[in-house]
Amino acid sequence: MNMQFTYPKEYVSLSLLSFFARELYMASWASRIPDFKDLFAGNYAF
Repeated sequence: MNMQFTYPKEYVSLSLLSFFARELYMASWASRIPDFKDLFAGNYAF
């Protein structure tokens, strides 16, 4: 039994768009981590 799953192009493009949007959000948050550590006097040991 050979089952192939095909997805419409809209699903593929939507999933790629959501992936890149999520990664862009995470990159912008990761660049602000040192600012928040300084703001809350965080320890860099952890």
